[in-house]
Amino acid sequence: MGLLPAGARTLAVGDGDLAFSEALATSREGELVATCLETEAELVAQYANVQQRLSLLRSHGVKVVCGVDATQLCDGPLQGTKPFQRIFFNFPLLPMKVHKARASSIDVQIANRAMLAELPG
Repeated sequence: MGLLPAGARTLAVGDGDLAFSEALATSREGELVATCLETEAELVAQYANVQQRLSLLRSHGVKVVCGVDATQLCDGPLQGTKPFQRIFFNFPLLPMKVHKARASSIDVQIANRAMLAELPG
């Protein structure tokens, strides 16, 4: 059994521009759900070429779900879905808008570590 067994139901969170999800979708078979915190409109405005990536993901049968807060997986848009065999949390950082008022990068690091410690599992 490898990192991704054939046919594993996989969830990708914290994927920013969805490049990791694209790599998964084009290199393996199995159900993939790709998520991002931003709305789709915010994602398109923030990342160049993400519209093409969204189209490619969807053409590979990937379910793309926007507006997913990975710290609230049980209460958000994924509530009630089947369990996943693999979950990839790619870049666990609080959005900049959450900590703009913080003065130092140390405060930001502490806030991000606290967020990770609160994740279920």
